[in-house]
Amino acid sequence: MKKVILAILVLATFGAKAQEGYKKFKVDASLGYAIPSGSGAKTGAIFTIEPKYAVLPNVSVGLRLESAIMANSTTYTTNQTSFDLSVKAMNSYVVTADYYLSDKRSFRPFVGGGLGLFRTAGIQINSNNSIDNTSYGNKFGGIIRGGFEAGHFRLGLEYNLVGKTNALAYNGSKVGETKNNYLGIKVGFCISGGKK
Repeated sequence: MKKVILAILVLATFGAKAQEGYKKFKVDASLGYAIPSGSGAKTGAIFTIEPKYAVLPNVSVGLRLESAIMANSTTYTTNQTSFDLSVKAMNSYVVTADYYLSDKRSFRPFVGGGLGLFRTAGIQINSNNSIDNTSYGNKFGGIIRGGFEAGHFRLGLEYNLVGKTNALAYNGSKVGETKNNYLGIKVGFCISGGKK
């Protein structure tokens, strides 16, 4: 037991020493394109804020808060009635981890991923020229991503893995399923971080 405690102390001390020259906390802010999967998918917009903390020199953990506004229209027909569905927005709250492949401040490529909650909202249903609004609710999902940072500039490519949700008619009956996966292409900047 003493050896385990000693090893943990040595690792913690090494990690702290290695980070002495850098600020551990930063916030990433990004804008970009959202490309939803499925037929009828149209490009939308993404806005992201992600506070992060460097737990090791090359590893940071964070919480990604993202809004993706997309058009993803699909037509379903049931009982000779047509329904056109369009996802207006998806908000997500994802715990993330990034691994940086380089220690150089001028160019730091990274890979990462995360798990969290995705909420679809603002679904519009047109049924025989009538319009109804509903919400698909919450889905658990994940992300995989990669990109690079150069100084305070950040470029990232993320794939969001979200389960399918039921498409509901105005009376609550199921008329089909909608895919929620989407690709995000984002550019942004890092607030704080870097050398002390």
